[in-house]
Amino acid sequence: MDIVKTMIISNLIMGVFGIPRGDAPQQQNAPHAVVQEMADQEEVKEAAQEPSPLFSAISQGQYEQAHQLIREGADVRYIDPRSKKSVLALAAEKGVGNLVYKLILAGADPDQSCPGWFNWTPLFFAVNSNQLGTTRVLLNDGASVDARDSRGFTPLMHRVQVHYKAEDKQRSIEVIKRLLKGKADPAAINKKGYPVSFYTQNEKVKSLLDEAQRLREPGQ
Repeated sequence: MDIVKTMIISNLIMGVFGIPRGDAPQQQNAPHAVVQEMADQEEVKEAAQEPSPLFSAISQGQYEQAHQLIREGADVRYIDPRSKKSVLALAAEKGVGNLVYKLILAGADPDQSCPGWFNWTPLFFAVNSNQLGTTRVLLNDGASVDARDSRGFTPLMHRVQVHYKAEDKQRSIEVIKRLLKGKADPAAINKKGYPVSFYTQNEKVKSLLDEAQRLREPGQ
């Protein structure tokens, strides 16, 4: 427990009980008991905020340890209370394809949403980080290609929106292609009423969207 926090809590309680801060009578132990109880509760609360061993292993790049924890039955649907990310979302974001596969095999939900991130599913985290490998794995293992976040965005719409700032634009194009290959809707409309094409001025991206839409038309 942080000493400063303890002192603040102690001063507050002493004030409530009307006890002078320098010379409180020794026989009046109730305030001190309350302070200790509150301190204990604060420690429990802080401990509850600590990430699970599996989440920590993935976060720190200790992937062999993560695989071992999965084999030992770690909670593969855990959501970290601080980052608000699920275990699978973190692995997808970091581009660890074989770990994403093992997590899903162990029972992780490929469409588990993260409320602290616009209800993003792991696929959103993969495409947001421009991770082609984990995008492929998620789609191959049943992730919904047209999952919607709280704004009505799809993974394709989000990738198209952030394409302009991608360091590796060719990989970004490949991610977009993989989403379209997975039957992502190139004409999806979000809650503001904007279609996917609204979010790009890039001619290559526009061409991919137009071609995908043409192929969806009857008779094609």
